[in-house]
Amino acid sequence: TLVQQLDADDKSGLIMIGILYLVIAFGVFGTVLMMTAERRREFGVIVAIGMQKGKLAGVMVCEMIYLGLLGILAGVAVAIPSIIYGYYHPIHFSSSLAKIWEEYGFEPVMKFQWIDEYFLSQSMVVAIIVLVAAIYPVVSIARMKEVNALKA
Repeated sequence: TLVQQLDADDKSGLIMIGILYLVIAFGVFGTVLMMTAERRREFGVIVAIGMQKGKLAGVMVCEMIYLGLLGILAGVAVAIPSIIYGYYHPIHFSSSLAKIWEEYGFEPVMKFQWIDEYFLSQSMVVAIIVLVAAIYPVVSIARMKEVNALKA
């Protein structure tokens, strides 16, 4: 039964990570959607005065990559000091909570895991989400009718 409990704990952790990825994906896509919708008229003017749609789409993809990297770097800049502090100063439980942990045979201390490939893989997954979300402005610009965009 202990093996089953550990397996269930691993699976519930994967479900939570999946939910967090969905939240991140919807947040990124919502930002891209609004960024594209609010600039529709601007895109129409730029294409009307002679910029090729392919180059405009390339600019949008570069902008998305830049914003994504900026967000990832900001997240890493906040996470790394927190992880380092938590690694060297683990959380010690006291009183009744410590007794509960000890009853289950655990030391009443919550230790942080050091920065490893798991930490880096999370940044890569977010980068992939940003790249997938960058498809929307490319498709939107390719389908754009300049006359309709100018009226927006």
